[in-house]
Amino acid sequence: MRVIVAVTALALLAVALWTPFLALADKPQGQKDSTKPEAEKSEGGKDATKAAEPPPASCCDSDKKPQPVKAEKDSEPSADAELARLGGVWVVTSCTEDGKESQEKWNERRLVVLGNRLTWKQGDEVVQGEEQFSLSNNNKNHHRCLQLHHTHGVHKGKSEHCIYHFNKDRDVLSICSAVGGEDDRPADFSAKKGSKNRLLVMQKLERSKKLEPVTLLSARHVRIQQVARQMSAGDLDAFELWVTRDGAEWKKCMESTCGNVPFIYEAPEEGVYGFWVVARDKYCSFSKRPQPGDLAQQWVEVDMTDPKVAFGEIKVTKSRPQNGTAIVRWTASDKDVICHLGTHVTLSLDYSSGPAGPWTPIAKDLKNTGNYEWKLPSGCPCRVYFRLRGHDSAGNCATTISQVVPTNVQPPPVGDVLKIEGLKLRNCDD
Repeated sequence: MRVIVAVTALALLAVALWTPFLALADKPQGQKDSTKPEAEKSEGGKDATKAAEPPPASCCDSDKKPQPVKAEKDSEPSADAELARLGGVWVVTSCTEDGKESQEKWNERRLVVLGNRLTWKQGDEVVQGEEQFSLSNNNKNHHRCLQLHHTHGVHKGKSEHCIYHFNKDRDVLSICSAVGGEDDRPADFSAKKGSKNRLLVMQKLERSKKLEPVTLLSARHVRIQQVARQMSAGDLDAFELWVTRDGAEWKKCMESTCGNVPFIYEAPEEGVYGFWVVARDKYCSFSKRPQPGDLAQQWVEVDMTDPKVAFGEIKVTKSRPQNGTAIVRWTASDKDVICHLGTHVTLSLDYSSGPAGPWTPIAKDLKNTGNYEWKLPSGCPCRVYFRLRGHDSAGNCATTISQVVPTNVQPPPVGDVLKIEGLKLRNCDD
């Protein structure tokens, strides 16, 4: 009996040991091991999900496609601000069409922009009537785009796509479009041969030489003397005074029924003003009234800002036994005058023995070179003051007086003993 129990126990032990190996041998090929720990399963699942995700973009990919879209969008001006920048009168300074200069056709042509409407003018003649445009941004090349909607002419019903940009000071505008008003939008600001593009470069009228001649005034009140031509004095009824800042927009500011009594216009601030006088007779006929884009009959610039003058180093060379020389240095400047690119400061230099004068002229109408060499005159005081005065084209004046300058730079004379010797005095008893 004991033998039977022992044999049975051994048999059960053998079955228990061999069962896992038999199950492994019977498992179909490719089936996952059910005995694998759950932690390993979850690891494998995570890896599989990771492999299924697309690879992240490399830095090279981002270099190929720069994406400063958000920053660009934030820095873009609003539509109203952009329309304000475009507003005004622009004078064509150069035109290139498909690699060729085309100045004759576009010479002195003006682009008048009011709101979202534009007009081309040549002198007083309208070359291309008022048309609407809309603005957008080309995200691909980061160009500002202008889409012109033609409402008349040979391109009526078509849209012309242009790209444009300003210079740093916002007074030069470049517009590039397809020659012939085609629908294609230029890829860049190029009008080289074969591009079939037209490149216009324009300057804002308020900073253009087209404004000249200009009267420069240092007063806010402007006196305008009007006159009626081709009209008898008995037929005159009234005068109208119109004013503009840039030629784009004109406003009637005054009316007078007092004949040829001058208008007195008070400028609200410094800057450029254009004036136009309209005559009206008793039959209600008018002389020509100014239209957007018309040049003024007379331009005036109000400049009430004094120039700035200051002394620099003043150096005097030796002044004895011959007269010495004083080298006077200074700085002088005036504010940017809008119309006269050649505006300058005229200087005069004087000297005196005291800071209150009287002053003796050294030089007048000096150019602003920054220095002047003055030969000291005979009888020049040992200590002098210099006065520098600057005048601008409008008549504004500035004055500065130097600190006292010694002109006798030689050391003072020094007394010394030349010789000492004994002297025998005569005896009084002799």
